[in-house]
Amino acid sequence: MALPKLYIFDLDDTLWDGKQLYPDVKNILHILRKNNNFIYLASFNKKAPKYLQLLGIQQYFHGGAYGYIPFVTKYDMVKECIDHMQRNYNGMLSSIEFYDDLYNNILNVSSKSNGNIRTVHIKNGLHWSHINKYNQ
Repeated sequence: MALPKLYIFDLDDTLWDGKQLYPDVKNILHILRKNNNFIYLASFNKKAPKYLQLLGIQQYFHGGAYGYIPFVTKYDMVKECIDHMQRNYNGMLSSIEFYDDLYNNILNVSSKSNGNIRTVHIKNGLHWSHINKYNQ
């Protein structure tokens, strides 16, 4: 059996457009969770938990870091997600992947992770092609 992966997603303009989920998102989250992967949220949106509930996807997430705090970067949030997963699930991972629509956040995480976190820049919402690109 393959080791699980840790998937960390941004919320705004990655999973939803501010009104609704992008078409593939619910199915992607369902399949990733069904395959025993860990799913976390890293969002500056302080209402993220409320939106996850309204969108009907909160059950797919193991945890997350959210809200705007001055001087906190996306890398800090991603690190918080990784630390939470390691404390609470004590499992080995095959990889860690971070998905965000803002290129500055992608650069922030990739530059500070020394190549240990695969970053994926999302344009026009999360789709299966983003996930399958790294999981073949």
